[in-house]
Amino acid sequence: MANRVFSANEIPLDQSINFHHEMALTKEYPSKIFFYCFEPAPLGGETSIVPSNVIVEKMEEQLPKVMEKVSDIGLIFRITRPKEKIQGSAIDNS
Repeated sequence: MANRVFSANEIPLDQSINFHHEMALTKEYPSKIFFYCFEPAPLGGETSIVPSNVIVEKMEEQLPKVMEKVSDIGLIFRITRPKEKIQGSAIDNS
C-alpha cells in the first residue's frame, strides 16, 4: 500500500475473522493504531477491538486454575501456517 501502511486482510466478503492478537510476537507496540476504510463492505465489515489486558483479567476471573498453571509453568506459542495460499481461505491471505 504505502510505507508503513498495510492491508488488514483480503479475505472473501463471506468469511469472518476470529479475534486474534496482531502483535503477539512483537516486543514493542505502537502507542496508537489507525483504521481507514477505502471501500466499505456492503454488509458488516466491522472491526472489533479487544484489549489483551481485558482478556487476561476475564481469564483470571473465570479460569483461575488454568491461569495459575500458565503462570507457574509458562506457555508455548506456536504458529502453523500453510506452505501455500489456500484459495478462498482467511488463513495467511494478507
